[in-house]
Amino acid sequence: MGSIDLGAKQRALHRVIGHPCARCLAALTLAVPPCRELDPILTEVTLMNARSELYLRFIKRRITADFEVGDSMAPEEVKQEHQKQLDKLLNNCLLSCTMQELIGYYITMEQYFMRETVNKAVAMDSYEKGQLTSSMVDDVFYIVKKCIGRALSSSSIDCLCAMINHSTTELESDFRTGSYGREKGI
Repeated sequence: MGSIDLGAKQRALHRVIGHPCARCLAALTLAVPPCRELDPILTEVTLMNARSELYLRFIKRRITADFEVGDSMAPEEVKQEHQKQLDKLLNNCLLSCTMQELIGYYITMEQYFMRETVNKAVAMDSYEKGQLTSSMVDDVFYIVKKCIGRALSSSSIDCLCAMINHSTTELESDFRTGSYGREKGI
């Protein structure tokens, strides 16, 4: 648990983000490091969450196995109560709560990363006479794929769903605006 707190302090996540519900994304641009510095931080957070999930599943398996031995003669209600208490304990332990908070920060930072890098890809796209394709499409879809893949590697379905929703929103807003503007310029 100390390593998670230490990692968060070293990366200054609380300073960088504040509380995700307390600040809007527009205010985020004041405190967030450049995207190239944010990229490895995001990868580390997803790796930490994946490892934490793996550890919690291991603990649950071991305790459940002990319950099966200890509760072999117990009524079904007792077995269900033990399982319910175990789930409650693991869902409310300090590791779970800390990782949920960290994933909340991650989602906010990943959304910022995606928006900024997509905007940069749209801004860097230039039209040359006779050109039929655009590097902007490849760049934007690479960014979206990278962000969704990173969210998938976090082992958190809530995180993945949030990033898919953010990706859809990003494609519907900034990317569509940029590509529509490019078509008008042709």
